[in-house]
Amino acid sequence: MRSSLNLMSLATRRQECLRARLRQWLAILGVTAAGLCLFGAERYWAYHHAVHKQLRMEAKYEPIADLQKSNKSLTRQIDAIRKEEQFVLALSNREPVVTLLGVLGESIADSDNHVFLQKIELNNAIESNSAATQQSTLELAGIANSGSAVKDFTDTLQSSIPFGKLGVTSTKEQRLKQQTVQDFSLQCTF
Repeated sequence: MRSSLNLMSLATRRQECLRARLRQWLAILGVTAAGLCLFGAERYWAYHHAVHKQLRMEAKYEPIADLQKSNKSLTRQIDAIRKEEQFVLALSNREPVVTLLGVLGESIADSDNHVFLQKIELNNAIESNSAATQQSTLELAGIANSGSAVKDFTDTLQSSIPFGKLGVTSTKEQRLKQQTVQDFSLQCTF
């Protein structure tokens, strides 16, 4: 049996024991850190793979999503057209008024937004000479950017209503928000 004799001092033996324990803990921490790094790398790769898979699926099904969006917008347009159709059908018994409003709207659209109507009044009167003849009078009032815009509007309206007699009853220059505009009124009989 061999026995060894330790000639180191107590303080040196303690230091040597602490160094040995420190080396052991550093080795354990190193192995643990390496394991955690490998685990983190594997988790990151799995996450990265899942993200790419999701992006591929989104790219694959993006046309379907676009079709759904366009389907929704087309459904809204169809509903709007149906509502407009119901409105027009509800006004079908008042066809002359609807036609007249359409003619006025087209005439204003042709004026490139230089004419704005403020008053539209339709009066139906029976002439005293013959009880069967009915005469309608359309009175319009509004503002325009210039006198030529009023003349163009009147000419467009006259060509749209060829059977009517259209006349300008008054025009007056006016200041509106530091701009000169033409205040006009028209009368059309048919």
